[in-house]
Amino acid sequence: MARETATMVTLTCEHCKREFRLQQGHYDSRTRAAGHPPKYCSRFCMGAANRVPEVLRVCQHCGEEFMYQPGRRATGAPRRRGKKFCSKECQLAALSASAVDPELPGYTKGRRRNADGYILRRPIADRDRSIKEHVVVMERHLGRSLFRNELVHHKNGDRADNTPPPDGNLELWDTSHPPGQRVSDKVEFCKEFLSRYGYVVIKPVGFYDNDVMESACLQ
Repeated sequence: MARETATMVTLTCEHCKREFRLQQGHYDSRTRAAGHPPKYCSRFCMGAANRVPEVLRVCQHCGEEFMYQPGRRATGAPRRRGKKFCSKECQLAALSASAVDPELPGYTKGRRRNADGYILRRPIADRDRSIKEHVVVMERHLGRSLFRNELVHHKNGDRADNTPPPDGNLELWDTSHPPGQRVSDKVEFCKEFLSRYGYVVIKPVGFYDNDVMESACLQ
């Protein structure tokens, strides 16, 4: 029995204007799925035909011209709103002074509370990121970043009260501990702990060595 030849449908690509052929079954299925007959011969032509052309914009901060390619809405229509600045630096520099918190320079005035009751702030340099306010306040008070084993405690239990020490609600806690109970281990831990916070440890003249003191304790 002779094999039947599949019926082919000839179409013209709306982008490259070349003819292309589809089997009748593929033509019918794609027409039902899209609601109209296939328009393009390939994904490349479909993307090129739907790509929004670049437009010329003027930076609202520095006044330099730049090219910008707007996106599309869900309906396929180009977005009317687009980039106002040529770079991230110009965008940050153009932020209104009223949007910057004078008490926390580098952060916006907006404050929101998360599910745990902590206040979150957004840095101007990365407005997609949120940082807990009590951490920011403590680090600015200390003049450095928190160590890995440090945390900030609210003395009155109110997580929205982030007034800095020494008279405020925040206080610095430490969760580190020595690796064991040997006297020598504790001495080394205390020396490292005190030096981290600016203290100088001086051993008194004539004081027992660690090994001697540990032996005396074990007797």
